Amino acid sequence: MRSTAFGDGYRLAPFCFPARARTETVLRAKLSYGALRRAYEVGARRGLHALAAEP
Repeated sequence: MRSTAFGDGYRLAPFCFPARARTETVLRAKLSYGALRRAYEVGARRGLHALAAEP
């Protein structure tokens, strides 16, 4: 998501940080370091493929 689409007053990090911190805490409790890293890599690849498919 590009923050520039929302104007100068919108800052992505302050809104996303609390949610991501909670999510990562839960994921780290359930997954090993290696499994979590692989999950992030798979997600990144899927995201790049989705972006590449956009016109």
